[in-house]
Amino acid sequence: MVVAEAINEPGGGDYAKAADAIRNSSRPPAVKQFQVGQLIVGGIMEGGKRLPPESMEQGLRMMEDSAVAPGQKDEGAVQQLRMLFERGDPNPPNSFPRDPEVASCWLDVEEDRSNDAARCIALRRQRLPDVDAARRRSASADAARSAGDRVREQGAPPVRR
Repeated sequence: MVVAEAINEPGGGDYAKAADAIRNSSRPPAVKQFQVGQLIVGGIMEGGKRLPPESMEQGLRMMEDSAVAPGQKDEGAVQQLRMLFERGDPNPPNSFPRDPEVASCWLDVEEDRSNDAARCIALRRQRLPDVDAARRRSASADAARSAGDRVREQGAPPVRR
């Protein structure tokens, strides 16, 4: 209950408080690891008012690593990882890059066509070794496109290089 109340606080949510509640819970280690990672990633994407100290890359690695950790796992971990890369989030400044190839890998694991979650993790880390840097590049590209759109809306011809 503390987790839901914390992330639904007025003004943007307290993801740090929610993550601390999970860290201090009696949940199995891999479940805690996934859920804390999910709060880190989700908090950054949602623009939460208080965030855990970890970066989005660290949160994502917690989510991924929990999928291959021994013991009881979060039941929705594989599906959540698939959806994260399938949908992404194009809205700066909290964007998350889509990656259909990584999403497809997680779908294979989710639908029991593969049991190699480690392959999906390795694929993501090869294709997107630092999600924080990719987010910054994506936000810069979106800002440049927005500036170009404003120029065209004002009637000025686009600059050709």
